[in-house]
Amino acid sequence: MEAVSLPVPLLDPRPSGVIPDSDEPEEFCPVDLDGLVDDTLLDFNLYLAAGPGRFVFYRSRRLAFTPIHRQRLLDNAVRILYIRTAERQQYLTYLEHNLGQVLSNPAVAQPKKAKLLYLVSQTVMQDTLEQPRSKTIVPRTRQLAERTVDFVLHSDRAMGQLARIMSVDYYTYTHSINVCVFGVALARQIGIDPTDLKAYATGALLHDLGKTQIDKELIKRAGPLSEPEMAVMRQHVIIGEQILTQHHSIEGLSMVPVSQHHERLDGTGYPRQLGGDRLHLFGRITAIADTFDAMTSKRSYQRALTAYEALDLMRDRLKAQFDQDLLEQFIRLLRV
Repeated sequence: MEAVSLPVPLLDPRPSGVIPDSDEPEEFCPVDLDGLVDDTLLDFNLYLAAGPGRFVFYRSRRLAFTPIHRQRLLDNAVRILYIRTAERQQYLTYLEHNLGQVLSNPAVAQPKKAKLLYLVSQTVMQDTLEQPRSKTIVPRTRQLAERTVDFVLHSDRAMGQLARIMSVDYYTYTHSINVCVFGVALARQIGIDPTDLKAYATGALLHDLGKTQIDKELIKRAGPLSEPEMAVMRQHVIIGEQILTQHHSIEGLSMVPVSQHHERLDGTGYPRQLGGDRLHLFGRITAIADTFDAMTSKRSYQRALTAYEALDLMRDRLKAQFDQDLLEQFIRLLRV
């Protein structure tokens, strides 16, 4: 196909990213063309790269992005556009609202879908942990859980695609996403009903919500905690339950990962020392996903274990703590 000229209204050229009538350089960040949905109104301005550090105005906010715009960009081999960094939040909100259409679009490659899903997940979980009592957190995490489950159910390779982009640095918000992905993949592996799977995913995303009320210095503390400090840290499970019970409407199955992610099959966990048949299947799944991600994440005071080291530890020295049948399923899943 013959390339056509881009419909670039050069009404607002911004050489070197400088705001007109300002001496301050303006920062820009890239957005993928696949993250823009046809026939939607934009809440942010779009720019094109015009050379190193140079950007030209392309499309204004409050105007529709149409299939014609997409095709002309593709005809000119443009797959990356730019937005002002100051408008990044508007873009993330737009992407969250349109994520379902992005994930269901057959023209978008699966690895790209994984990246956009993980980006939205980071935004939602950061907001959730910053405002744990906001009335929006359960609806937003429930919708994100549904998107995650649909993505994982769509392909046997979905978890692998997400795993490749998972953060290996330990932050509560990325840990929550990783636990959800690992847990959903394991639950899918053993045949959990999709409706129950979405309820599980919501709880997995919220499993560490109580940590928002624990002293941040304690959470970031390098090295082992004293017994009094551990007693404080263990309270995050009960606190998470209280927040979700008092401020949100959340179904019972979604509460299980919150309540039981630190319980252990041999009854040595907390806060209720549940074990054996008293430990729900969703609690057993989350215990494996939570422990595996924590062990394989980098912290300031501790190197990340390899997947082999973590799994070997979980089925040897810590064997009594985890459901070994589930753990074997998890190992098969990771091999694939």
